[in-house]
Amino acid sequence: MKTRVLGFSGQIASGKTTISQAVAAKLGWRWFGFGEFLRHEAMRKGLNPSDRFVLKRLGKDAIEIGWESFCTNVLRGAQWQPNEGLVLDGIRHIEAIQTLRKLTYPTDVRLIFVSTAQDVRKSRVLNCGGSEEIRSLDADALEAQVQGDLSARSDVTVDGALSVEECAMGVLNWLVGLGKGQAHTNDVATQSLRRTTD
Repeated sequence: MKTRVLGFSGQIASGKTTISQAVAAKLGWRWFGFGEFLRHEAMRKGLNPSDRFVLKRLGKDAIEIGWESFCTNVLRGAQWQPNEGLVLDGIRHIEAIQTLRKLTYPTDVRLIFVSTAQDVRKSRVLNCGGSEEIRSLDADALEAQVQGDLSARSDVTVDGALSVEECAMGVLNWLVGLGKGQAHTNDVATQSLRRTTD
């Protein structure tokens, strides 16, 4: 299979981290995430790496320094080398995927969006001991960009309500189709990766 960088995006509690880790394991590729990088930064600075607001502030600080620096540091944290496959979790901005494409050229970079219904995400937050209301999390301006811009610009959309195995196998089958020149648009891939209603 052709070596690529696969970026995963999706709203809070969509399942993107679990799915991206499963895809990386099946491909035998390295996995890393923007959130993982920010948690390492928080620990390095003596801050709470579990505090969503701390991570958000660190992310904003990294963006203010510049996208190229931020993405370069994430790639370093991932220990990525050209011609190696990499699965990157936590793409939250269009600028991140654009910068990754520039930094890793000529490696093919693809964006996978995990779309999960609000009620499923709410249940996941509550099951993990979260007390935050999913609607208030979704109201954040960054979440709106994730749901809008990144969803619209993704190469494929995965239904996060499917099992992790179904999602991971769907992504692998989509990648095989890409290699054969058979999967080009989000719409075609979305149909094969979404749960049917019959």
